[in-house]
Amino acid sequence: MEAFRPRLRAAGLSQDNALELWFATTLRDGIAISASGGFASFRDIASNSVKQLLAKTGHSGDSEQAAADVIKGFEEVQAHSDVLPGLRAIHDAGIKVCTMTNGSKEVTRRFLNRSKLDFVSPVLDVEGSKAWKPCKAAYQYVLDQLGMSPEQVMLVAVHPWDCNGAKAAGLKAAFIAREGQRYPDSFLAPDYTASSLEDLAQQLRA
Repeated sequence: MEAFRPRLRAAGLSQDNALELWFATTLRDGIAISASGGFASFRDIASNSVKQLLAKTGHSGDSEQAAADVIKGFEEVQAHSDVLPGLRAIHDAGIKVCTMTNGSKEVTRRFLNRSKLDFVSPVLDVEGSKAWKPCKAAYQYVLDQLGMSPEQVMLVAVHPWDCNGAKAAGLKAAFIAREGQRYPDSFLAPDYTASSLEDLAQQLRA
């Protein structure tokens, strides 16, 4: 997500925590809409979050253009160094790897292609479920698409709320604790905790 920090700064959001605040605001609003039975795309919510935050700063420029410039950052997102070797090891062990994103599957496909992760399939997003993760409907959509039961599928995520949502839906979960991130005690515990995807691959092999 670091690709967005300079774009947010250029848009007028120069505070040190602008990236974290923008992303948290986007997740909050998207999940809130889903929780109340509605749906909106990640792109629309993320764009509106930029405009909300700009309004709080007294920004007087073109907020529509500023938001559009920030959203272009999705085409610059790079994978962490452990992603390709970790997912390749998991895939080569005979475990199917797919994605389910609150974002767009088209954007995700381009990310996978430039990251040499073209073996990841299918690429799924919440347009199919009309509910953002961590709503149960999002995880059920994945199960339906894969034709698998909950105990056959494991979500892997860096977000504790996503792991908790998967566990609540009956799936297994693996938490990637990047930079020593701590998993909240109030959430349903993941089946695996790993420092990286390579670490998770080793645990799965064991």
